[in-house]
Amino acid sequence: MGKSMGNFITIREILQRHDPEALRLYYAMSHYRSPLEFDETNVAQAEQVLNKLRSSYSVFRKTLDGGMKSDDSPADSQVEKLVAEASKEFSEAMDDDFNTPRALAALIGFARDIEPYGSKGLGRRSVARVVKAFDYFGGVFGILQSAETRRDDIVDGLITELVELRNEARKRSDWKTADEIRKKLADLGVVLEDSSTSTRWYVSASRNTSS
Repeated sequence: MGKSMGNFITIREILQRHDPEALRLYYAMSHYRSPLEFDETNVAQAEQVLNKLRSSYSVFRKTLDGGMKSDDSPADSQVEKLVAEASKEFSEAMDDDFNTPRALAALIGFARDIEPYGSKGLGRRSVARVVKAFDYFGGVFGILQSAETRRDDIVDGLITELVELRNEARKRSDWKTADEIRKKLADLGVVLEDSSTSTRWYVSASRNTSS
């Protein structure tokens, strides 16, 4: 890219269209020794990956923040094994000439493998270990931070209240109201994920979630 060729783009322009964390992830997907040209399609793929990571992380982050039992769980040992394996793979990747694609693969695999345990009633210690692992991995890449730090308790409570109102509307089969609430939240960058038992939410990496 070059200004004289008319095919350059400024950081300010990029940030108007993409989450800063998605851009960090995008560049981490390639080794620092490899040439890399800016590509909107690949950035969009990075946004999708970031959304999945945020979704997995939020399961454990909200469980820990919401208060929980301190008892041990039968699944605790397996969770600790997953944390240890991911940490080892991540560290080995970073020691391998700062191999960020391999380290990122370790993070993505960890998020995929650990997410099912979010509904298994883990003890507080295990949940805290998972959150600590996500915080460490995310801290290295500079991700999984803005979605949490830019929300204070008041905003968190308001969004939760809107989600509950939407769920009540769904119970009444008031689909119009439920859809309107979902769209309003999507316009604000909040993604809802419904399961058979609950609805969880997180801040999307995409600047346009309602399309």
